[in-house]
Amino acid sequence: HAIESTLAAIPAHLSRPRFSPARTHTHLTSLLATLLTTHRLSVTSRAPLLNLALLALLAPLFTADLGIKHAEAYTRLLTTLADPAATAVRASTATPLVSATAKAKRQAGAHLPVIVGAYVKLSLDPSSRMQLAVREELKRGLWTVFSAMGAEGRKVLGEEMDRSGRDVLRGLIGEWVRFGKWKGN
Repeated sequence: HAIESTLAAIPAHLSRPRFSPARTHTHLTSLLATLLTTHRLSVTSRAPLLNLALLALLAPLFTADLGIKHAEAYTRLLTTLADPAATAVRASTATPLVSATAKAKRQAGAHLPVIVGAYVKLSLDPSSRMQLAVREELKRGLWTVFSAMGAEGRKVLGEEMDRSGRDVLRGLIGEWVRFGKWKGN
């Protein structure tokens, strides 16, 4: 119950911050990172709440209020989910025919496309004021998600979008193929 409450609190706090948006974002990103580090299985098994928290942390990055350090922290979250280190996951079976890391990647690939879709939608919003450095940093996290999604997942995501969304997605995937795919992502 505590994990659900914490995950649900992240969007609630971001929707009505009492402190500066930058400070609130920093603390909540750090909180989610700590939850992922210490309770990975419990957090990732609550994909809808996790996605709500990630979406709530993504939206403020499309304002001029947040900078590169916020994008770096968010990218670390995406990377922790989509490309976990072997030490970050544990095998749940005695005979690991499929590595725990591969299983965690597959699970992330199943629920993180929502984040990519939100990124594309927010990118198309004319009121978006994201800094160029923030955009470039977030691409690294999206590239990690693309790797976890697989070709079929990327295809399905593109089919769910309108023409302008597909154009943005195609551009992101093209950059990933040219620059990110071969750099460990």
